[in-house]
Amino acid sequence: MSELKFLLAALAIGALIFMAVTMRSTARRMHYRDRPRFWRTAAPLLIPALLSLGMVIWGVTRQTGSAVLWGALVLGAVNAGVAWWMNLNPRRLLQAAHRGADRPSRP
Repeated sequence: MSELKFLLAALAIGALIFMAVTMRSTARRMHYRDRPRFWRTAAPLLIPALLSLGMVIWGVTRQTGSAVLWGALVLGAVNAGVAWWMNLNPRRLLQAAHRGADRPSRP
């Protein structure tokens, strides 16, 4: 594995670790009754994180170019940015989910 691949993999994994720690600390700041709603609302963010982790594993174990790892790094950085944005005001996420649940579905 080249130095570039190692650096890209380390940065992507670092972004994913930052995202996980930030989301956990955000959930811990919320009232205990709001935590399940928070995790249900934030759960879709875990899908791109798992995709990014899979891309890192694939890029490290296979003899591919560094393009897969660049994609994993970008995806991990976007996930970390969204987790940081959620950490700024976690109630905003719950209020948006609540507003969306109040709207009647269109037939």
